Amino acid sequence: MQPLKGFSAVFLTCAVLLCNGVAQAIDTTFGERVVGDWQGKIQPIGMAVVIHFKMAEDKSYKGALDSPSQNAFGLVFNQVEIHDDEVTAKCEKPVFSFHGKYDNKTDSLVGTWSQSGQTLNLTLTRGSASFSRSQEPKPPFPYESKDVSFQSKDNVMLAGTVTTPIGAGPYHAVVLVSGSGPNTRDEPIFGHKPFLLLADWLSRHHIIVLRYDKRGTGKSTGDYSAAKMSNFADDASAAVEFISKYSNVDPRKIGLLGHSEGGDVAPMVASRRTDINFVAMLAGPVATGYEILKSQYQYAFPDSTTRNMQLSILEEVRTNKDTAKLKEKVSGILRASGASDELIAKAMTQLTSPWFADFVAYDPAPTLKSLTCPVLAIYGENDVQVPVKLNGPLINAIAALNKNITVVVVPKANHLFQESKTGAPIEYGEIEQTMSPAVLERLSSWISQQ
Repeated sequence: MQPLKGFSAVFLTCAVLLCNGVAQAIDTTFGERVVGDWQGKIQPIGMAVVIHFKMAEDKSYKGALDSPSQNAFGLVFNQVEIHDDEVTAKCEKPVFSFHGKYDNKTDSLVGTWSQSGQTLNLTLTRGSASFSRSQEPKPPFPYESKDVSFQSKDNVMLAGTVTTPIGAGPYHAVVLVSGSGPNTRDEPIFGHKPFLLLADWLSRHHIIVLRYDKRGTGKSTGDYSAAKMSNFADDASAAVEFISKYSNVDPRKIGLLGHSEGGDVAPMVASRRTDINFVAMLAGPVATGYEILKSQYQYAFPDSTTRNMQLSILEEVRTNKDTAKLKEKVSGILRASGASDELIAKAMTQLTSPWFADFVAYDPAPTLKSLTCPVLAIYGENDVQVPVKLNGPLINAIAALNKNITVVVVPKANHLFQESKTGAPIEYGEIEQTMSPAVLERLSSWISQQ
């Protein structure tokens, strides 16, 4: 499940449009000193940003911004102005800007960041934050990796990768099912590739793994924007069908591993098929989609006015099934809050998508109760997207009646199962670890025992 994107929050989102244009230069002497990489954190929210300034052939200056903690890179400023010892960089779509004054004593640009009607402090120092990803798999690999494709319903062709231990087998096999959003096979997020790491780890432990690009993403065909959760379940089922035909797969030991929304989809597939031997859920929701989003909004919007506005919009989506009336109601709420027409249009695209309404209404509990195969449900103590405080009591109640369900809460783990301080999404990109080794160990040992 991708981090929540607020319609009126100050944070950049990974869905922003790139701004193109020609920058301006006034003071080439000082401007030459500005050329290079500058990094800082927007205060008080602590969001790390990197701004790159460079000189064009016509001696004008251009700038681009990276926000690793929001998974946003290469956002181009369409206007850069340099006057004396001051720098102003602006982007029009979405609207944000930086204005700073050079401090000779500290060799820094001391200034402000403006976005969504808010102005916050931002001091930039020289350098570009680099985030190590030490767990990312590197060759040589003790397994075979092969790109594959297979067909789902409605003639959608899904592209993926199978990693296979070297040897005749037979081996356990697992299909990885990614969280919400247009994810490709590695489930890339904030510079991390958790599904690449999972495939590598599991195949090193004698497990065949299939991971694939969601429909309409990467090399897969289909229309992601028109898909519902049931379509994603069809795709995961097609993946099971495909991997079951591998000669070195033990047909009695095929399972699914779903992360976040994938933890909803995997049980759906297991409830439909008789050949699923196990299901592993990483931060799989047990509360309804409505309750999950409600808890996310309560966390993401500390300001009561903004939070109440978001909750009222969510309530409209939950109760109003007439699309025309929903658009009218929600547009009115957003317009009253001062939202621009562009922001309203983006909001309506998301709120009226087939997936959003489907997710809001979905209740995973009945499906989980119906499963007869072994289930491993792992949650992070610090997860703020699928919080254990909300989902833990629900899955424990189901597990009390079904001894095949094992529930594990990992101390300090966030939604990505990184060892974290607070679990806030802003930390995802700044944490070097892609996934806790304790989680990887638990998954491989549990799957091997099934």
